[in-house]
Amino acid sequence: MQSIKAATLDERISSDPELQTEFVIYVYYQYNENLTMDDVSSSIEEILQAKEAVFQEGSLAQAVFSSVFGKASSRNRFSKEEAFGALGKMKIEIDAAKRGGHDFLSDLVIRDYLIFEQYLLGAYVEFMNRTSSLASVHNYLDAEMEVYRAACFCFPGVRKHADDVFEKVYRAPSGAKPVEEEKVRRIEFLQWFVGQYVIPAVDSVPSEWYYTHFRRHLNQRVLPMFRDVLQQRRSVFVVSSRSKNGVVLNDVLYAENFNVKMTDADALEKGNVVECTIIRHASSSRINSIVRLISPDEANKVLADVNSRRQLMTEVHSGFIASFGSEAVVAVSPQDAIATYSTFIGKYSKEKSTGDAGLPKLVNAEVFNSHQEFRAALLCEVNNFYLSIYYPMLMDALEGRMNRNSAAEITDICLTNGIALPFTTLKRVIARHGPRLLEFESIIRPEVGSMEELRSLVMRERGHSWEYTPVTLVSGSPPAGGISGSSGN
Repeated sequence: MQSIKAATLDERISSDPELQTEFVIYVYYQYNENLTMDDVSSSIEEILQAKEAVFQEGSLAQAVFSSVFGKASSRNRFSKEEAFGALGKMKIEIDAAKRGGHDFLSDLVIRDYLIFEQYLLGAYVEFMNRTSSLASVHNYLDAEMEVYRAACFCFPGVRKHADDVFEKVYRAPSGAKPVEEEKVRRIEFLQWFVGQYVIPAVDSVPSEWYYTHFRRHLNQRVLPMFRDVLQQRRSVFVVSSRSKNGVVLNDVLYAENFNVKMTDADALEKGNVVECTIIRHASSSRINSIVRLISPDEANKVLADVNSRRQLMTEVHSGFIASFGSEAVVAVSPQDAIATYSTFIGKYSKEKSTGDAGLPKLVNAEVFNSHQEFRAALLCEVNNFYLSIYYPMLMDALEGRMNRNSAAEITDICLTNGIALPFTTLKRVIARHGPRLLEFESIIRPEVGSMEELRSLVMRERGHSWEYTPVTLVSGSPPAGGISGSSGN
């Protein structure tokens, strides 16, 4: 694709025939979810081979031809020869993707979403206003359905991909009747989707993506419901104690404790292991799903798996520090940081004779992989390996190699954004450089005047407690506890 420096999306599209064709395909895919690579390939072939510009009404070929060559093309700033060249190139890329087992349409959405984001978000807001869709939001389930609807609109292909992923982790409730099972499955799917499914194009769960981009369009009636959806977490919990109207649940996967309101708390015993979704609040959390009691045998397997993962990472963490002298290695680029990880983990595997499976994964590599112009840090924390391009900038700020305003901006990003800097890293940095971080953060947020207020800011913005420690993600193994989509930040 040509590199076009233009002020608006319209200018970029009118200057680049390949981008314009991809935009037409993207929009067509939004409204025709059964579109396939073969459909796209044959449509482009039809245009390239056409003797006359006569295409089936409503077809992709007609839409592309009209935009690139037809009456709608009057504002285009490229020639027909350039357009035919771009289509021919795209046809070759599609056929190559098919031979290589890649999904051209999925790759297109991942590649182009951020380019088209302003248009996509604007189109969905227009839909929300035209249909008054928020008027139908009266509870958590309605809010989850709204998040699902928005994600499927802006990310065509997500509906099918999410269904396929969920089918692999869904476990039908024993003894459920078919109709009841389908209702339960739909509820569980929505809760799983909004809080655990990771949208490939933005590497974010739908609830975070939706709340970030549509928050200012939510009225005060529905805003608390969407905030609660954002705070949902499905996990595996151990019942550590119970009272008449509540239980204390220890989160096995994230190492947090929750005081949970529960009217039928007497149905659970201390030591029970359950799987459910909770809405996290500072004082008392609420269960927002069916509580599935895990059998003793299955519970023992889950707990053993989690403990073995954490023990593995403890050993790897010690070996990493022995090799590099610290938890962080700064490289000249994300690719070099990834290479350092691969070399270290390969050597560890060889020394321990572990083979290719069962080794700690590198989290966030895909997020920063395209930022070749930035330095990157390979972070070996007590729970996971992480990649971050913000860590080197934060170190520059803390060590005085950045002006105060820029240092304040980087500090605020690292404190509040889990993708920029994982919490386990942030917690370690705060322990070592707390006063300096407070100094910079108070420039952005004057109301933050103490270390206690700084920690409160972090927990409020990140939505978890100070004990939060995600379970180790390992290669070649299913998600811990059967829980899929954990970001591990």
